[in-house]
Amino acid sequence: SIVEGPFTGQFGTWFVDEEDAKEVLIYRMSLVVAAVSMALGTGLALTSGASNTLGLDACAVSFLAAFGVSLQTIHIYMKP
Repeated sequence: SIVEGPFTGQFGTWFVDEEDAKEVLIYRMSLVVAAVSMALGTGLALTSGASNTLGLDACAVSFLAAFGVSLQTIHIYMKP
């Protein structure tokens, strides 16, 4: 069902439905996880250096996974 709209854009009229709203929430939360992972990884690297490889690897994997989710759920509206 439609959550918001109609909106008039460069490529015509569009609506925000429940699926769009859910995907935007997932996109934003995945960016938060990616940012936190990057901050934690940077903090670990600066404080413990290369001695904490497990923690650095965990931060890198969580960053890459979250960033991948954000790339999958980003909304870029283009002319068909």
